[in-house]
Amino acid sequence: MEQHILLARQAIYRKDLSLHGFELLFRSQEQLNALEVGEDNATFEVLVNYSTGISQEIDSSRHPLFVNVSQSFLQSDVILSMDRHRVVLELLERIDVTDALVANVARLHKAGYRFALDDYDFDPRWTPLIPFADIIKVDVLEANLEEIGHAKAAVTGFEGDWLAERIEDQDTLHTCIDMGFTLFQGYVLAKPKEVLGNKIQGSTAVTTEIIRLSSDPEVELEMIANQVARDPKLSMQLLKLINSPLVNLNREVSDLKQAISYLGID
Repeated sequence: MEQHILLARQAIYRKDLSLHGFELLFRSQEQLNALEVGEDNATFEVLVNYSTGISQEIDSSRHPLFVNVSQSFLQSDVILSMDRHRVVLELLERIDVTDALVANVARLHKAGYRFALDDYDFDPRWTPLIPFADIIKVDVLEANLEEIGHAKAAVTGFEGDWLAERIEDQDTLHTCIDMGFTLFQGYVLAKPKEVLGNKIQGSTAVTTEIIRLSSDPEVELEMIANQVARDPKLSMQLLKLINSPLVNLNREVSDLKQAISYLGID
């Protein structure tokens, strides 16, 4: 079978150069970027391909997985089905820091979800989110490291890890270690690696009908389960998703109705 690009992943290392985790990155067969396809669509594509793609390159270890999330994705119920011990939710720099968003992040953080502030630029608008951040990522490519050092020292209320990203040479790596960064990501350590595999594509007609049913507030789970059961590929995809490491139910689910009940209509 012809293999496709499912996603890419880039390793994140500790200062002793041991592996800390991976950032999962969107990749498109059509060479489109995440903004061109829509940030929510890109996130869903990454998560579904990671969970349901058939590939020997999918990491089966328990290292943390960093996943970029947009404002609308963060405020959806989809996150609640993700394994809070496995994923780190990266808050994109384009997020609008509103009171509602901060309250939602606080609620999820209290429930055990971990957050990283991506492309942190030391702007005061991020201050309300700092108490809930476990990791702050700073882009050091072409940056003034002395200025970053002074700005970093002035940040208060943060007790997590500082991650230096886009490191492209050894001198910058050693400087970032001396500056107190504890996590590191960049080409000098590892470039993003494309994950190849096979996608499970369900029937368009069945999927369209499921979308129609799901938009009905009176729909019953059994009605959706019956539709999913009409398509063996879609059934397989759903069961692979619910039993994937990103969900981590600690028990195998083989019943479609149970799977849909756990994931939720949304």
